[in-house]
Amino acid sequence: MCPVTAVICPALHKPDHGRFSCLHPHGNFAYGSSCNFSCSGGFQLAGPERLECTARGDWTKKQPRCEGSVPGPAGALSVRCPALEDPAHGRSACSHPYGHFAYRSSCVFSCRSGFELLGPEMLNCTDQGNWTGTVPTCEAMKCLQLKQGENMKLRCSSPWAPFSYGSACEFSCPEGYVLNGTKQMQCQADGSWSAAMPLCQGTPVGFQRRALQMERGTFSFKSSAASFLII
Repeated sequence: MCPVTAVICPALHKPDHGRFSCLHPHGNFAYGSSCNFSCSGGFQLAGPERLECTARGDWTKKQPRCEGSVPGPAGALSVRCPALEDPAHGRSACSHPYGHFAYRSSCVFSCRSGFELLGPEMLNCTDQGNWTGTVPTCEAMKCLQLKQGENMKLRCSSPWAPFSYGSACEFSCPEGYVLNGTKQMQCQADGSWSAAMPLCQGTPVGFQRRALQMERGTFSFKSSAASFLII
């Protein structure tokens, strides 16, 4: 009596940029064998994750491949991340070893003069098709907040945010006071003001007038006395 042998299915192979593991209860790739497939980092499985050898000598499905959405190394397809845009008032410099915004792409961010980076300086495209963080923002550098001093008028304009890069403040004094210092200050790119805070100094007009009237009265009295003595 001839020995009974199990039906054999075509041999399977490890997919490019992937791996597989099989169980063979009745012999290599024989009836009842099963194989599980997975892909290396940066690649996705296109097809079934598991195949089984049937009694007809064929597999339940076609062998899967490891691929993604854009061309990658060795003609394979690599996972792709969403495209990134430059932050407002900033720029990015990216490298794409496997295609634009694909697995292992990296982007470095910076801000133009007068703005500071809030968030990660670098982002990397992972093997899951997402970035390691969110795109950072560029915010205007802050200068120390100015306070309106006694007997001083302060008027400011700001293109971005109050007391930030590009802000300009003008100072003025009420009647009877003199401005000691600059008339205008600007918030600079390094977060410092262009000049020191001025002061309003002087004597109120009412007191000046009374003092002037007293001086004039004394002068008149002395003049009259002098005239009287001469006569």
